[in-house]
Amino acid sequence: MTQLTTTEFEKPTTEVSKLTPTEIGKAVGRKRYWIAAFAFLAFLVAYLDRSNVGVLVADPGFVNAFGIAQDKSAQGSLMSIFLICYGVSNFLAGPLVQYIGPKRALVFGLLWWAGMMAVMGAISSILIMLVCRGLLGIGESMLSPAVASLIQAWFPKKERTTANGVWFIGMKVAQIIAAPILALWVYQVGWRGSFYILAVIGLIPMCLTAYHVYDHPSKSPKVSKEEADYITSGGGVAAVKTTKIDYSFLKTSSIWYITAVFSIATATIWGFVSWVPSYLKATLGFSWAQMGALAALPFLSATVSVMVFTPLMDKSNRRALFVLVGLAICAGALVFAMTTESRMVAVVVLSLATAGCSLTVPACFAMVQNVTSQNQVATATGIFNGVSYTFASIAPFGMGLLYDWTGTLKSGFLGLSAIVVIAVFLCIPLAVRRL
Repeated sequence: MTQLTTTEFEKPTTEVSKLTPTEIGKAVGRKRYWIAAFAFLAFLVAYLDRSNVGVLVADPGFVNAFGIAQDKSAQGSLMSIFLICYGVSNFLAGPLVQYIGPKRALVFGLLWWAGMMAVMGAISSILIMLVCRGLLGIGESMLSPAVASLIQAWFPKKERTTANGVWFIGMKVAQIIAAPILALWVYQVGWRGSFYILAVIGLIPMCLTAYHVYDHPSKSPKVSKEEADYITSGGGVAAVKTTKIDYSFLKTSSIWYITAVFSIATATIWGFVSWVPSYLKATLGFSWAQMGALAALPFLSATVSVMVFTPLMDKSNRRALFVLVGLAICAGALVFAMTTESRMVAVVVLSLATAGCSLTVPACFAMVQNVTSQNQVATATGIFNGVSYTFASIAPFGMGLLYDWTGTLKSGFLGLSAIVVIAVFLCIPLAVRRL
């Protein structure tokens, strides 16, 4: 193992850790916040790229072009193929990020995504579209391990849930704007043009990452010694690089409980992403314009929830307890949303379910970062994310099958509520600990 840091990063300034957040900002600087900002932008672009088909399957021009207008399971497979390729690729992406470093992984990944979006805008074959969706999943698999590695290096433990919440909000912002903005683009330039716009947008965070992101504070010429000391004194890792991959975290029961809970939450979230637009339009009978606005409400509620509760999770150090309560709310709200007779009440309660479930994401990532070392975190995040997304890949396709069999999307959402109840019970062993 080779030590890359200088001695100035080896002696934390203990006095700094006693300051208030405002005093800390004045005393040590806030360059680490830019890492969270770049992660926000990368996830925003990634989730626009991966979730756009959830909106496009509601567009007659798109589904007719690929001959899947009447095949709901085929529509669901466009999301499922992405998820399964993304999930499986995470198992290899984690060790790769650990080896090449998060900055290089992000630059390569962002360039890859932009290329895939350009190709998808030019094709008319459902088979090629499925292949491209799979390749998009492979390219995006580097995102979570890379960002997890950056957050572990750049943030003390007491700020990590909030830092993870920032990139999660980027994901939610993408989901909030996806329906209205994609609907606008499809109306103005067609579904092909919407892919080309996304390809160009993807180049922006790629350039910013290449010029402004560093793997560790010690490598950045703009980070003060005081800020670096503050990070390391709060549990931030030293700038150590190793080619040895440590898998000893697999023996830790907490990792597997976190992974199981996150797997169910991820399946639920992607069930929402894939089918909420169609549920609003086809089941509840809203117009295309109404759907574009209302489809954003569940993701807006998730954004507000994460903004409010992630700082409280860090302050209390009881992340799993927040997750347990959020998932319990999600399960109950889903059942109520599917049984109410009021269309607007269904939308509001579905938004509450999304808000409760969404707390799982930043909390679980922070818990993984807190129970692993620096030479484990990217690999652990790859496995944790890989298992979760491989499991989650079943949700869009499974809900499409239930839709075909029962003639209603309500059956799919009720199925999601049943598995969320399982996640509530899996949270109990984690909730008794402070992770």
